[in-house]
Amino acid sequence: MADSLKRWWDITTLWPICFSILFGYDVAEIDFGGNFSFFNLLDIFKGCKIVYPDILPVMAAMLQRGIKDVVRQSEHPDSPRVDSEPPSGPRTRPSAKERRSRARSMDLREALEDICKLFHLDLQ
Repeated sequence: MADSLKRWWDITTLWPICFSILFGYDVAEIDFGGNFSFFNLLDIFKGCKIVYPDILPVMAAMLQRGIKDVVRQSEHPDSPRVDSEPPSGPRTRPSAKERRSRARSMDLREALEDICKLFHLDLQ
């Protein structure tokens, strides 16, 4: 399972499902229309205890693959350069590209649409 799921680490819907397995929480109780955020996950799984620790290697493999992908992308020549020194002069408002992106949704349909756009597939 770890080998199969690790390449899908960036699908936000998968993480609450994995946490549901870990805590023995009913997936049907999760509102996947909400935002994928730390506080939303904390609200969903507050007071839960670990029931199925066998899912931890799967989640660790997903995290490891995600970290490797992020590091690989940051080393790519086309990725934005991070300067070690802050820019001198007057502080300007960050551009839209520099600002943090909006919160990601846990909606599976949105995640699949993003993947289909990436691979130029038609989602029917």
